[in-house]
Amino acid sequence: MNGSRRIWRIVRPRTVITPFYFAPLVPRSYTLMAIDPPWRYRTWSETNQDKAASKHYNLMLTEDIAALPVRRLCQDDALVLVWATAPMLPHALSCMAAWGVAYQSNMVWRKVTVNGKVRMGLGFWARTMHEQVLIGTVGKPRKIKAFPSIFDGVAREHSRKPDEFYALVDKHAPNTRKADVFSRETRAGWDAFGNEAGKYDGVIHAA
Repeated sequence: MNGSRRIWRIVRPRTVITPFYFAPLVPRSYTLMAIDPPWRYRTWSETNQDKAASKHYNLMLTEDIAALPVRRLCQDDALVLVWATAPMLPHALSCMAAWGVAYQSNMVWRKVTVNGKVRMGLGFWARTMHEQVLIGTVGKPRKIKAFPSIFDGVAREHSRKPDEFYALVDKHAPNTRKADVFSRETRAGWDAFGNEAGKYDGVIHAA
């Protein structure tokens, strides 16, 4: 090489560590998850948004919800409960499929007041008095005591889920490691995720 000295340079690949989307939840840890996706609704009026979901919390497009790494939260066998209002039902089912969650059945939360009367909500085609919880599975989760298909629960602040739901899950699926995804209230026995986690801690009823 005509007396020249070749200089070798070792180039090491850079390792890029991407933060886990659902931190501080622990990957591949949960045998039961409740997920309340922040659906972006189509509204019939762009001028009157006072009661729209966007006035209460940040929303996500369906395709972004479908891309969430939900499967990475689950153990190999897990139960996944997904909240879905009637207009968003097709979107919820498509997101479950994208996550690798097999739809199995559903429950219905019948919304009642503190006095036990059915609460009438808003709606274009039908006035809303209920919300669905879709039941899905990953792998072959341990059999639980079957949920009732309908349960009553007090409706409170916008999108706040009822205490009765969590009591029902705790009763029918004990000894599970549980995560509450897009949570608004921390609870014993549940790991919480979401930018509003803890929002209603200590709030009894403020609707």
